[in-house]
Amino acid sequence: MYPPGLFSPPGMFPPGGGLFADAMQRALLRDLLGGTPMTDDSRGVALTAQHEQARGQLAQHLAEAGAPVAKEKMQMGSVRPRFSREPLARLTPIRLSQLRLGYVHTGKYVLCRTLVTPYKLRAVGTVVTDCPEDGEDEGDGACQRRLSVYNLATKEVPGRSADVSRHCLPAGTVLAIKEPYFRVGSADSQPFLRVDSPSDLLVISDPQHPLVAGTAWERHAVAAAVAGAAVRGSSGSTTSAPQLASSVATAAGAATADADEAARWQVEGNALFGSGHFVDALHAYQQGLAAAGQQQQQGQAQLELPAAGQPLPALEKRIAVLLNNSAAACLGFRAFNAACAYAQLVLRQEPRNAKALMRLAKALDGLGRYTEAAEAWEAHLAAASYGAGSTTAAAGQRFLAELRRRAAQAERGEYDEAALAREAAASSAPRLEGHADFIGPVAVADAGGGRGRGLFATAPVRAGQLLLAMRADAVCYIDEVQSLMPQFTSTPGVINGPTQSQLNRDLPISVLGCPRLAARLAHLHAGGRHRVPPVPPAAECGFVPTWRPAAAAGAGAGLSAGEPSSAAAAAAAAAAAAARVTGEEPAAMAGDAEVAACEQLAMVESGGGVVQQGGGGAMARGLLEISPEGYLGVDDELLQCISSTNAFTPDPLPETKMVDTSSSSCGGGGSRDGHARLKALKNKAGSATGLWSLASFINHSCCGNSSRYFLGDFMFVRASLDLPVGAEVTFSYTDPLLSFDERAQALSKHGFACGCELCSEDREWRRRHPDRAREVEALSEALAQDLAPAALSAAGSHGAATRQLAAQIRRLLDKMAAALAGRAWRTALFWPSSALAMLLQSCGDHRAALVAYEETLAAAARFSTSDGPRDGAGGYGSGGGGNTVAAPAAMLSEAVAARGRHYVHPAAIQTAVNMAATWAQMAEAAGGRGQRQAARQQAQSWEATARDIWSRFYGSQELFDLRFAGPLRLIRTGSV
Repeated sequence: MYPPGLFSPPGMFPPGGGLFADAMQRALLRDLLGGTPMTDDSRGVALTAQHEQARGQLAQHLAEAGAPVAKEKMQMGSVRPRFSREPLARLTPIRLSQLRLGYVHTGKYVLCRTLVTPYKLRAVGTVVTDCPEDGEDEGDGACQRRLSVYNLATKEVPGRSADVSRHCLPAGTVLAIKEPYFRVGSADSQPFLRVDSPSDLLVISDPQHPLVAGTAWERHAVAAAVAGAAVRGSSGSTTSAPQLASSVATAAGAATADADEAARWQVEGNALFGSGHFVDALHAYQQGLAAAGQQQQQGQAQLELPAAGQPLPALEKRIAVLLNNSAAACLGFRAFNAACAYAQLVLRQEPRNAKALMRLAKALDGLGRYTEAAEAWEAHLAAASYGAGSTTAAAGQRFLAELRRRAAQAERGEYDEAALAREAAASSAPRLEGHADFIGPVAVADAGGGRGRGLFATAPVRAGQLLLAMRADAVCYIDEVQSLMPQFTSTPGVINGPTQSQLNRDLPISVLGCPRLAARLAHLHAGGRHRVPPVPPAAECGFVPTWRPAAAAGAGAGLSAGEPSSAAAAAAAAAAAAARVTGEEPAAMAGDAEVAACEQLAMVESGGGVVQQGGGGAMARGLLEISPEGYLGVDDELLQCISSTNAFTPDPLPETKMVDTSSSSCGGGGSRDGHARLKALKNKAGSATGLWSLASFINHSCCGNSSRYFLGDFMFVRASLDLPVGAEVTFSYTDPLLSFDERAQALSKHGFACGCELCSEDREWRRRHPDRAREVEALSEALAQDLAPAALSAAGSHGAATRQLAAQIRRLLDKMAAALAGRAWRTALFWPSSALAMLLQSCGDHRAALVAYEETLAAAARFSTSDGPRDGAGGYGSGGGGNTVAAPAAMLSEAVAARGRHYVHPAAIQTAVNMAATWAQMAEAAGGRGQRQAARQQAQSWEATARDIWSRFYGSQELFDLRFAGPLRLIRTGSV
């Protein structure tokens, strides 16, 4: 978040300041950030002229800039495209002048024509006009609107372009836009039509199309056909849009169709499918099934044979193809339940139908039923009988392995986190697709005591056990930010940072298009004076646990990976798997009512029935709203409050800092200014902002019993302590090593004061010992302002000045420790003792550094008099003996004792790694064999301690090996 007052003094633009304040904000931002294309706020300039002016500016900018913008920075990024769930045939027309600002015009389509040469920034931009009505001359007072189409021509034009007319939407293109979304631009507050999925655009290039036949636009349709106007569908291919004359026919027309009617609908559906218009393709296949049903009835009436009750073989095949194609179309727009239903209709009649088994497996995969999907896919491989050693067979086996891997992730929480880390590191905007979410033995419930909701354990949990692993509901990375224009909030002087602002701008599109996301966000608290929503329904929000107890982990693993040894065995395996997956025995072909029910299911589950599929709860809480005309809108202000209150910043895994503090390993060593290095460390955060809705129900505790970490867009939550059934899961919203005042300030935006053990002790101690509290604050301030930057600047040097600085910090630490005497939590000692250890390491005083490291480790946990660091008489204090090793048994017990503590910060891991590496260095320098062996034992013991602490925070030991590869080489070989 930008600091208050950066762009305006506090209170300059108070909430509810009206249009004048809004205009002043925009003017101020234009002055500060510079203008962007299509931000002319003049109402006296035609849109076509504004468009051409912006296009000219873009062309000039691109000519001066030279290299195009990288594709990754042009992605939509944080949201899934919204699209219409209705075929064009079921929509009624609306004119551009009738569109209502801020709404998706459900049940409507608009017929329009492009007027200008399109350009591409993040979206393809153009200007459209209405078709003239009867008696009107084209162009006389016709309404014009801006049109922005996202996810269009992304392969052909990965960056920005001042002219994309060779690829899409040249001037004169006639379009039908399904269920148009008319909204205000976030940057310039000007209205425009927004299309997020090209499947909502239907290019009309046939002059005989019913929508243009007999109108003034017949000639434009001919011109578009000649120009080869192309629309890129969501499938990724760029093809000319098919002629859609038959798509606007009524279902009743199929009843009087000729014998080829079903085949004609199939051909049309295939053309729509190939261009990515999956919803309209499904409608065409449905019309084909209706026509086939009529043929089936006629055939049964004419045949008076014993087999008259059975479908004709050719017609049976046609119906199976149309059902299979319907399943494929449903997969195209993620209607997975409907895809299952269509595939199962085929399998009821033909259990070994390879295509139906393939589509059933992919639908089950989309539904998160991975074990069943693997079983269906293996049945598909057996039924398809791919040649051994063929490319297709190898690809099929790889997909089977992926399904089993996802089943292990979802059901047992088994992730290759090191591989995920490598995958995430390969992109500046990592989205780890192809991996399953895991919801363990947890559930949202009322926390009681007026504390809202919380997440609670539903089974005993051991320390280090995975509780959640979920991809972000929405996330925006800094490389995906399209405009650095910040976003003003309702709090005076507070401005959202660029990733939060971009996320807020994109979220309405996703909420309008995804009922489950709308339900999830509607059940989150919006902060401030907003009412706390009720406990979210687990099924509606997708919060049902995927976890299976270990005893059931091996059940339902599917068939063996090997191929059957004979055709008979393959057939038997396929039939058995189909029967298990579908739960049906072979039966008669589906009737019209069943087919119609499948189509209705597809429309509802994919979002067409938003009220039935989670939108009802979102509407009840005001996130979604319905206009009197039945149009769908979203409360942008409420959505921004929800997003800002619940957003997470993905924290990186702990840095791997080497104990070798020479200038080469410290990024500049003593020559770099310490203040600049501290500033650089603070500025590393904020590279992404995202929403993880289930994790948002976890309440705060500075000394929480769980920890979170991020790998790409995955958030992992692990228990850091053993939890009994019914225990509330908590983690810290802020750095627990901050001072009490700093923690309270960081938590103030959440609207509560923390009452955890650490904060309660802080308050009581400050009340009982105000003088000692002020002394600790003064010493901490001195360290932060002067000694910490000086320590960073001195790192890597070993002269008298460094030793003098170390002695100064040692005296400060002794004073702080005396002032904190009697406290259970002494987190204020952590960073001073860490800085001291770093300086002592630079000076080569390893024994003293080890004492400081152990003090650091003790400060990150609840203090106990029995596990504090030893003094010089105990074996490795600061006095005498150089770097020799003494009392190995006592020192080994310190490493073992350190494993039983409850650490509140993962920095304890780095401290334990540094201790192990320091002992390894001492082993190399030791004079005798016994001393070397003792030091190596110490190194191994502290490595084991680091791994134990790591397992409580991050689990995977492979990930530990990946993150600490350099220090581990030093620990095991004595050199990096």
